[in-house]
Amino acid sequence: MKTLETIQKVFNVFRIITIIASIICTVAAVLSGLGALCAAVQYHGGTVLHIFGEPFDLFADGTDLLQKYVYLLSVTFMLIAEAILLKLTHSYLKSERADGTPFTYNGAERLKKLGVRFIWIPIAAIAVSDAVAAWQGVDVTVANFGGVVTGIVLILVSVIFRYGAELEKSSGM
Repeated sequence: MKTLETIQKVFNVFRIITIIASIICTVAAVLSGLGALCAAVQYHGGTVLHIFGEPFDLFADGTDLLQKYVYLLSVTFMLIAEAILLKLTHSYLKSERADGTPFTYNGAERLKKLGVRFIWIPIAAIAVSDAVAAWQGVDVTVANFGGVVTGIVLILVSVIFRYGAELEKSSGM
């Protein structure tokens, strides 16, 4: 039982980390989105900020504002995807903590679904980013292979948790 208690403590620490990381990703997405908006406004000749009545340009002269705009927008999409994944991870960890063990059929199924989401959500964000870049005629590359690897690992761990659930059931616990 001591090992199961350790697993639950680790899950709780990860749950807290996902809350903090989700907040950081959300704030970063908002700031990145605002930066993209500022770059787009400045690209079209407008100004966003005035200091003491004088226009203030956020980006230095000579900056490719269209490139910066598309890049910041792509980063915003990726941060939103990461925030979504962190919220889903938090939800999974919270339910596992309530179950008292990760070795349940429902828990293994939820973990497998989370793994699949770790694969397709970043790919969707990259596809949207690439579509915006192509639409604007800018070459911006944003990649997230970590999401695919994490998804595969989560799917494999779900198989282990399902096996643990089968062992618990067969032992009559």
